Amino acid sequence: MLTTTQSDRTGLWALLWAVSLALVSTLLPSVAAARPPSVLVIVADDQRADTIHALGNPLVRTPALDALVARGTSFDRAYCMGGQHGAVCIPSRAMMLSGRGLFHRDEQLSGQDTWPEVFRRAGWRTFLTGKWHNGEASAVRCFDAGRNVFFGGMTDQWNVPVASFPTGGDGGGITEKAVAPGVHSARLFGDAAVEFLAGIGDTPFFAWVSFTVPHDPRQAPEEFRARYRGHEPPPPANWLPEHPFDNGELSVRDEVLLPRPLTREGVSHELADAYACVESLDAEVGRIVEALRAHGRLDDTLILFVSDHGLALGSHGLLGKQNLYEHSMRAPAILAGPGVPVGRRERALCHLQDLVATVGGLAGVPAPAGSEAVSLIPVLRGEQPAIRDDLLLAYRHLQRALVTPDWKLIRYPEIGREQLFDLRNDPDEIHDLSAETAHAVRLAEFRSRMAGLMHEADDPLAPSVSLPPAAARPARPPNIVFFLADDLGTGDVAALGSPHALTPNIDSLFARGTRLARHWAGSAVCAPSRCVLMTGLHPGHAPIRSNSEVQPEGQRPMPEGTVTLPGILHAAGYATGAFGKWGLGPPGSPSDPLAAGFDRFFGYNCQRHAHSFYPTSLWDNRAKVPLDNPLVPVTATLPADPAPTAADFARFRGTTYSADRIGDEAVHFLRSNADRPFFLYLPTTLPHLALQVPADEPSLERHRHFFGAETPYLGGKGYVPCAEPAATLAAMVTRMDREVGRIVATLDELGLTDDTIFVFSSDNGATFPGAGGVVTDRMKSNGPLRDWKGSPYEGGLRVPAVVVWPGRIAAGASIDTPTGCEDWLPTLLDLAAPDVPRPAALDGESLAAALLGRQPPPTSRTLYRELTERLWQTALEVSPEGCWKVVRRGLGREMANLAAPTELYDLVADPEEAHDVAAARPDVVARMERLLDREHRPDPQWPLPFADAATPAAKP
Repeated sequence: MLTTTQSDRTGLWALLWAVSLALVSTLLPSVAAARPPSVLVIVADDQRADTIHALGNPLVRTPALDALVARGTSFDRAYCMGGQHGAVCIPSRAMMLSGRGLFHRDEQLSGQDTWPEVFRRAGWRTFLTGKWHNGEASAVRCFDAGRNVFFGGMTDQWNVPVASFPTGGDGGGITEKAVAPGVHSARLFGDAAVEFLAGIGDTPFFAWVSFTVPHDPRQAPEEFRARYRGHEPPPPANWLPEHPFDNGELSVRDEVLLPRPLTREGVSHELADAYACVESLDAEVGRIVEALRAHGRLDDTLILFVSDHGLALGSHGLLGKQNLYEHSMRAPAILAGPGVPVGRRERALCHLQDLVATVGGLAGVPAPAGSEAVSLIPVLRGEQPAIRDDLLLAYRHLQRALVTPDWKLIRYPEIGREQLFDLRNDPDEIHDLSAETAHAVRLAEFRSRMAGLMHEADDPLAPSVSLPPAAARPARPPNIVFFLADDLGTGDVAALGSPHALTPNIDSLFARGTRLARHWAGSAVCAPSRCVLMTGLHPGHAPIRSNSEVQPEGQRPMPEGTVTLPGILHAAGYATGAFGKWGLGPPGSPSDPLAAGFDRFFGYNCQRHAHSFYPTSLWDNRAKVPLDNPLVPVTATLPADPAPTAADFARFRGTTYSADRIGDEAVHFLRSNADRPFFLYLPTTLPHLALQVPADEPSLERHRHFFGAETPYLGGKGYVPCAEPAATLAAMVTRMDREVGRIVATLDELGLTDDTIFVFSSDNGATFPGAGGVVTDRMKSNGPLRDWKGSPYEGGLRVPAVVVWPGRIAAGASIDTPTGCEDWLPTLLDLAAPDVPRPAALDGESLAAALLGRQPPPTSRTLYRELTERLWQTALEVSPEGCWKVVRRGLGREMANLAAPTELYDLVADPEEAHDVAAARPDVVARMERLLDREHRPDPQWPLPFADAATPAAKP
């Protein structure tokens, strides 16, 4: 029963539609009145999620469902919540119809409000055909009419007992009951739906069309079954002859339909029957959609296709749905119609009842009283990435499961058994990881999350013992935040001596943490620097060594299987999120953010696309999210005469500033994962070109005052024009600082500051003067250091770096020994996950002991860098005797196999690299050249001819 407020809203909605229809028909008789969207819900029975051709099954033919996929959104992670007996379809349908969860729904819907009733009260005509497993009384109560309704669970598909009722009532309105001999169930229900659509006219409707296939008995018309004779599908990848252990339901009816142990031949035969039934269902879906089109109702009808759950059919040695594996609880789900994105694959977690709630929301009707479902409309509109962070699945008292975007924990409380599956890398749930010590932290966290969801759902098996007080709980691993600036020089931060920088939040990090005073970025340009951070390998060994691009967008990917920092942390139980600029592989490649180990990515995939802060779209995982910005070519220019006005420059600003939107998503990630260890990677695009900042940036006026009158940049250097280059760049740095502050403030608000390791650094030195209008020389963005981004000298490589961990890492301290970006992987693992295995071959050295004050920093070490696109190598050697740096370059592209004379610098006596002392110290030059040769591993993808020629062929 609806609340008074809900009833008022419903009545008002119906009244508004009635008034609008009356006005339009009176005043504009020649124009068709606008209609609210109609709703068609098509429910399959026992259909696995992997049985639609367009969604990845090459064997089954489903042209009608494929067409729905093309014109709508497919939900790849839609789950039945489970059941409390073997007939899982009953609670599944009750949950979809009422919006209530498993432990709150009534299987007969007695006294519970439903979606068809809500639509009916709001003025929609409601219709039912097909399987109704939730009682005759509720069917008559919910629908205006029903035709060819089957009240039961399973039936001979060629002799279906059906009933009809013309009007709603109190359960006594059924007027016909008969058997329809010789007509296949799919055609029987399809005929009823087509007939209903032929007579509905312009009236808004809510139709529930529920098939009995591919439920057993799996009988399909011969035209569909014949195609599989002699061509039966192979068993699924996770086929087993027997389930590995007794899950409590091995004797249920579904599991004894075939002799045990299962055979490949028997399973293939069952799959062929199921596929043929799916194809017969698909044919009826096609007829129904064509009827909508023929009667002019297709464009204003929301179509939801869904199954009540899946089925094992040989997977894991099972046949039925009385289990919580993906094949049984995950269902196919497609939504098409007005307001639904076209051609989209959505991976947001949801229950099936959430999909029906989404339809209701799109139609504008209120939810049924007592509904617990959550609409996916914010996900469809790109307003948020997900509606649920995890799901609870339950079957009887025997099984419980927690599903996250990438993992699943299944518990069998009666036998004390668990299974842990990495769904990202093992979607077929073949490898149980629950016994591996590397996942102990994850298991503990998942058990806690499952217990919380069980309490929220009123699960009778929810643990009755409350969690121990925080002081008594085992300490969880620390969180990690890594904020990576883009092209930020050491002279761009106030705490490091900049007279113009306004960076209070970054300054606070340096005051509260330990500075790495002589820290080398991974490279002197973006992509290889980020690769060093991800892999712990320097550029002579790393799989990415330049900014090489691929088409249509993105940079060259790392090889499949590359071990990365997020991948290691993800496997250790961390939530992993990346927000900003990726640059290490296009979407869908072997090293896009998701493949590299991140649970969530939002931002720019391609570095070149990041050359605008007002893009037309950003990537959310592997889907593009449109932004309300106009397309402005980066090659745009302004004429010098007449002098451009403020309005001329204003057209290079859009509406949504990408750094702000990316920051919003990062904060959402923090809030969503506050109860578990997380790794938040923030590779911001600030302050990289283009020179763009919102006009209302508060610091602009202060920076204008500092720099005074400026010469405008009119474009023509690969980036859009800018009226005030210095003030704008400084304001971009301040904008970035504010993003740092947002993250710090969120950690404070969540009470996580003391449990979080916070690293701030940059991917390389400041941009060279003149590029895109910057005046970094005037701004002294690299301080006294020589040269700029892309260079082997300190201005290209040395960057700000600080690490904060309150109470554990000293505040206001400094490590003056040279360090490198490759050190972060072993350092962070030693600090946060010391028991987690790490790659055997690493170039980085752990700084954990020094940061924690357990031992002094090392006094001897080497660092190595190379850049193929600029044809150079450099290395640094520090020892108690001093610090030497060597630079070796190729003689241009025409003579790249020849090296110019090696340069040598004494960084202790000459930190600005003004004096080449190679001639005076040939002994050091010889030693350092051997270092260059030793650290460079030739790779045909990244030719460095002069270095390749100098490296022994036998070198691995």
